[in-house]
Amino acid sequence: MKTAHYVDVVLLGLAATCTHAQNTTTIEPCAQVAQVFDAATSKLIRVDPDIALACLRSVPLHVTEGLMQLEGLKSLMEFQSNLAYLKEPPPGWYYPAVDMLGEIDGVASRLQENRYESEYDFQLDIYKLVASARDAHLVYTPDIINVFSFQRAGSLISVSNDGLGIPSLYLYREVAAVVRNGTTMATRIVSINGENAQKWLERYAEVNGQNHDPDVDYNAVFPNSVTNGYGAASGKGASAGVFTGSSFHQGNATTLTFENGTTIEVPTYAVVQANFTGVTDGASFYEKFCTGSQESSTGSSAPSDASESATPTYTQAPFSAVPTQANLPTVSGFPDALVMASDYSVAGYLTADGLAVLSIPTFNVDDDAVPDFQSTVRKLLATAQAQRSTHLIIDVRGNGGGSTFLAYDVFKQIFPKQTPTGTLNFRAHPLVNDLGTIFSSYFQNTTTADPPQATVDFESPLNVANNLKDQTTRYPTWSSFYGPIKTHNDTFTNLMQYNITNPPLASYSITSYGPLSNITTQPVFSPSQILLLSDGSCGSACALFSELLKSQASEPIKSLVFGGRSQPGPMQGVGNTKGAEIRPFNRLKFYFEDAVSQLGTPEQSQALLAKYPNFNASVGQVLLRASWSSGAPQLNFRNNIRVGDDDNDDEEGRTPLQFIYEAADCRLFYTAEQIFNQSAVWAAAKEAIWGAGDCVERSKDEPSAGLLVGKDALVPFGGGEAKAKEQGSDGASVSTGAADGLVYSGRGLMVGVASAVGAALMLL
Repeated sequence: MKTAHYVDVVLLGLAATCTHAQNTTTIEPCAQVAQVFDAATSKLIRVDPDIALACLRSVPLHVTEGLMQLEGLKSLMEFQSNLAYLKEPPPGWYYPAVDMLGEIDGVASRLQENRYESEYDFQLDIYKLVASARDAHLVYTPDIINVFSFQRAGSLISVSNDGLGIPSLYLYREVAAVVRNGTTMATRIVSINGENAQKWLERYAEVNGQNHDPDVDYNAVFPNSVTNGYGAASGKGASAGVFTGSSFHQGNATTLTFENGTTIEVPTYAVVQANFTGVTDGASFYEKFCTGSQESSTGSSAPSDASESATPTYTQAPFSAVPTQANLPTVSGFPDALVMASDYSVAGYLTADGLAVLSIPTFNVDDDAVPDFQSTVRKLLATAQAQRSTHLIIDVRGNGGGSTFLAYDVFKQIFPKQTPTGTLNFRAHPLVNDLGTIFSSYFQNTTTADPPQATVDFESPLNVANNLKDQTTRYPTWSSFYGPIKTHNDTFTNLMQYNITNPPLASYSITSYGPLSNITTQPVFSPSQILLLSDGSCGSACALFSELLKSQASEPIKSLVFGGRSQPGPMQGVGNTKGAEIRPFNRLKFYFEDAVSQLGTPEQSQALLAKYPNFNASVGQVLLRASWSSGAPQLNFRNNIRVGDDDNDDEEGRTPLQFIYEAADCRLFYTAEQIFNQSAVWAAAKEAIWGAGDCVERSKDEPSAGLLVGKDALVPFGGGEAKAKEQGSDGASVSTGAADGLVYSGRGLMVGVASAVGAALMLL
């Protein structure tokens, strides 16, 4: 192992790109950053992490604006669909309970009591609070959080010798050398910062993760071979894993100790992500970065909607086989594809031993690319049928979601005789009721948006016409849909379904309906011949797709998951969000504005303004302080409910799938070869499910992997092996990381979500 060489390379890289300001003892920390920024010749500008943190903490607190921001955030949070379940989680929930509305009040009290020393400390508390929901559909990153990101110069990887034994930690670059160059075996990392390496990394993953499952947070620490392969091929970039980047200060270095006694220091640096020209101190920092002037969009323009784009031309490929010698782009780590969408959103592979693989790294597809996506799936299935493939693996590793209706489309192509239906509801509260009453009354007996600018409103969930009772029945009025139904100490709407025969929120049709009604076939594979392959990161539309395969195929499709923490036992295949639908914060603001200015009667508009006098101004402050570069601020508007879970009992019925623990049918760990060879992954999965292979100890056919409904589905996390969280004396979950900014001082909150690590990072 060439440890010294590794350190030399990293330090030389830092020396070349990380400039230190002069006379730092007499210059404001933000001015020091500005000096480095103005003198930089590289696009990647790095500064000392301690200086970056000092700069952030020099920004003066703005109490009045902060209170307005919290008022708006609380108003918006009323629309978050699962508040009651976050406050009182069922047994399948791993992380601490959090009372979102109560905690917002707590932050406001601390702000009024001058308990925050800087604007950064205050906004960081908001960020941590939102992240504590562990819901990727709930996103709010204050502007100040994204001015810097704190990054390490190196990646780790977790690999097992045989896919069944407990994996160990290694430097990514050393494992890559072993696999690609046949060098001497890498040396295992045994401790990080003097602590057991696995324990340190598990805690770090929980602190910096955004998923509701700790095994999925653990996987996110490492590079994802699937998303990186397709990302590099498509030009969208790659991620080195959460270990390399965090929103929080991580100290100046991380000490790695290896099994052979060698110790190295992995440097940490702060990457400057904003233009510091003209910044001289904390006050000028606030004026430049915390007043909305730096953002390209602050939600001041009307939100777009998928339906506003032109309907694509349906030049769909027929259900017919294609030549097996395709000349398609190559994707690192993958074999030659049979078919591939031009945007790399889906690809199909056939192996010599009769296996067909449908790889779907994302459902996030532009409208004009949807026909290509649909045709790619169709071509794979037709060719697999012609080649007499015996099994199908649907590989959704890395798939964080996208279009709900594409999830329905793929299901419909695989099971053309089934009629998929999703069951949903959303939170019933006074404002959504008032808006829904106005919207639904305005659009009553209307089949198209009128006036034209009301398209977004017409197709919103506030128009009852878009919330079907079932595929053949509409709710006649808003009040008949709204309910409310009381369950789990909160109120919700009645259950509804999407209109999949004519999706109102998409500018394309689902296979077997509309322009695609003539594309119908017999199923190519039976359920017993199909496997859903995941790494736990499947979420949103992917979670819906997984649920359709489990609950609405003629029999449940088996699932297999790779990775997770270095311990035996089950792991969930869907550990990302299981929420049904997002609503951007600015969309909710425009709903309110349109209800007042366009859709409501004079009496309704006047009553709405009287009842919610500060909604527009306070939500405007929330949007003003949002960092749009890390994704639009948004929330989960609708819950996914398993079909059949319609019991109205307060404790047992209509539990959002987000809070139901569902183990995969089998679990494997990655071997070193499989990190770089996806064919080896598929072969191992096939052998485990249909061959003589085995699964990780205590992970095979765990009872929660079955199709459970109602109270039967409310099993503890881990299928009865729930981890007892360490609790502080005040009931708060304790994180004892030494890095500054990793310990939370309030009840029940986790410490946040790591910032995205861009493609500029190298997998060192």
